[in-house]
Amino acid sequence: MSIAPGEVKPGQPLAGMAPALLGAIVMHPAQQAIFERILKLIGWLRACDEPSDYDQFQRHLFGDIHQTEERRYKCNQAIKRLRSHKAVPADAIDLFGVADPTNVAAWQFELFMHERLARQLRCVGDALAWRCYRYDRPAIIALSRNDSPGPMYNKAGLPYELGRVEEIWKDDGHFALLHDLTNCLRIADLSEIVPGGMTWLREIKAKPHTDSRQMARAQAAIDATFSDGPIPESDARFVQLDTPFRTSISSLRDCIQLAKQRGAQGMKLSQGRARDYIARRGPTTMV
Repeated sequence: MSIAPGEVKPGQPLAGMAPALLGAIVMHPAQQAIFERILKLIGWLRACDEPSDYDQFQRHLFGDIHQTEERRYKCNQAIKRLRSHKAVPADAIDLFGVADPTNVAAWQFELFMHERLARQLRCVGDALAWRCYRYDRPAIIALSRNDSPGPMYNKAGLPYELGRVEEIWKDDGHFALLHDLTNCLRIADLSEIVPGGMTWLREIKAKPHTDSRQMARAQAAIDATFSDGPIPESDARFVQLDTPFRTSISSLRDCIQLAKQRGAQGMKLSQGRARDYIARRGPTTMV
């Protein structure tokens, strides 16, 4: 496999990539393995019910993400050493296929892959977050209003966050969600899930002190969710709608099929709503 230098960067979207490169991404052994792992994790998460279930699930998800980010870190090390005209580290990971370990572009591809894999695993963490927050969309949106903290591997404060998760579990029997395992939770470090529907946001520091900016952002997220405050980094506010959300999928399907046969079709729906469809050459269009 040959990849041009600078062709891929961590976080780069797949749109516009050459077919050969897309094939290399999909067929990468680590990508193939992560497909199977994510399927198992999703099945496991769906079966979680008690705090102990979530605690065990989180430990395994942490292991998967931490290992993936360790490999990403080693790719970065190899790139830096090669650019400094040094040999790659002795503990460097194996490259995909027949890639040349002295080629910076080969390591850039691996770096791209492992950033992508960690993000995919964090999507499972997002599903965990949604369950912990009982699918409360405003809470998730409010807590997402921050820049990504970046990789957690080698993060100075990680041992303290893990220690606090363990402490909360042992002392109180409460599950504490580690935000670094998600893409969506970017304000505060932990969410302590308390029986009865209460959730505590926790900011963990190596040395006990108060960071007024981080505390203010956490409070803003809470106010936006529960007290009609502005969403962090925005003047917008959540609005509670009284109109029930209803779908008419079966009627929609029938209407589209009739529009294909007749050229146009209108159909009255419940609550005084109506839909008109016109079938043209190409996709059916709603008007």
